[in-house]
Amino acid sequence: SVGFSSEYKEPEVFYAFTSFVFPTTIYQYNIDDNTSTVFRAPAIDFNSDDYVTEQVFVTSKDGTKVPMFLTYKKGLQKDGTNPTFLYGYGGFSTSRLPFIENGGIYAQMNLRGGNEYGEDWHIAGTKLQKQNVFDDCIACAEYLINNGYTSPKYLALNGGSNGGLLVGAVVNQRPDLFAVAVPQVGVMDMLRYHLFTIGWNWASDYGTSEDDEAMFKALYAYSPLHTIKSGENVHRHHGHHCRPRRPRGACPLVQVCCYLAGSPDWRPTQDHPHRHQGRSRWRQAHLQGP
Repeated sequence: SVGFSSEYKEPEVFYAFTSFVFPTTIYQYNIDDNTSTVFRAPAIDFNSDDYVTEQVFVTSKDGTKVPMFLTYKKGLQKDGTNPTFLYGYGGFSTSRLPFIENGGIYAQMNLRGGNEYGEDWHIAGTKLQKQNVFDDCIACAEYLINNGYTSPKYLALNGGSNGGLLVGAVVNQRPDLFAVAVPQVGVMDMLRYHLFTIGWNWASDYGTSEDDEAMFKALYAYSPLHTIKSGENVHRHHGHHCRPRRPRGACPLVQVCCYLAGSPDWRPTQDHPHRHQGRSRWRQAHLQGP
C-alpha cells in the first residue's frame, strides 16, 4: 500500500510504502528534480529478499474467482506440513507476518463483501448473499490443502469483528479443515446483534432477523451461536468474552474473545489475556512444524 502527504505549493511530497514483506518506509520525493530518497525507515533485522508473496485465484463454490495472497520464505516445500495462518474479513467494503521466518505461511483472503472489485463485489457478500463469504473462505482453505501448502493439522483460521463472524460460521460448517480457529470479537448472535450497542449500524451488511422471513432464515442458517453442534460448551454473555469451546469435528480448539451481540469492547478487562489464548496455543503446537 502507498499513502501520500504534502503541503500546498511545497516542492516535496512524502509518501509511505509497505507490503507483506516490506516494512513501512517513508520516502521524500522532490518534484523539481524528480528524485526520491528514503526519509525514515525502521531499523530491523529482516531481509525481505528471503521471502516471496504470490497472488493466487481460488474458485469458490459458485465459480467466482477469489484472490488470496500467500507470503512465505523462499524454498518452501509444498509437502502439506507448513504451519499456515489464514486471515479473512469479507465485509463492510473493507480490504486488508509474524512467523514466516520459522517456515510458516501467511495467507490473506480477499473475500466477497470487501471492496477489492468495487460495490458489486461488496454486495455479493452481504445480507442474503452472506454465505458467499463463507464459501469463499472454505474454498481458500481447500486450495491451500489440495495444493500442498499445508494440511488441516497445520492450518489456523483467524479474523476479527466481522472477520470473527467469518471464523465462527466457517468453523461450524467445516471444522475438518482447521487445527485451530481464532474468532476475535466476532458477531456471533446474528438474530439479536442489532438490539445491542452499535449493532444496528451493521444491518446494512447483515440485514436483521426482523426484516422478513427470508432474512431470518438466512441469518439463522449461519449464525455461529445457533449452529453450534450438540455437546459443545459456550458461555453466553453479552459484552463479555466467550470461553474456549471444542466443536464436534476435527478442529481441536475454537476460541478466543467473541461477543455474542453488540460492539466489541477494546478496553482492557480482567479477561483480556483470553484474546490471545487460541493463537498462543496454536503457535506453541505448530510453529516449529512437524
